[in-house]
Amino acid sequence: MLPTITPTQLEIPSGGDIILRHQTWEDYESLLRTRADKAAIKITFNASTREIRLMSPLPKHGKIPATLTHLVECLLRVQG
Repeated sequence: MLPTITPTQLEIPSGGDIILRHQTWEDYESLLRTRADKAAIKITFNASTREIRLMSPLPKHGKIPATLTHLVECLLRVQG
């Protein structure tokens, strides 16, 4: 599946990434504001290469935090 990029839509397949070259910090901040409600896509800025990278996690990435949450809940229940 290919990424979908339009002025109002950005969809990246699971495990995929997009690199935007020749970007500024202001471009990065603008993108963060636009994507604030869709936190599943990770957005990073590399100042030395002036690249913004958008990454879509694989489905398995969501399982690790859920497992850790359940572990902490169990420990808290045991401790009262």
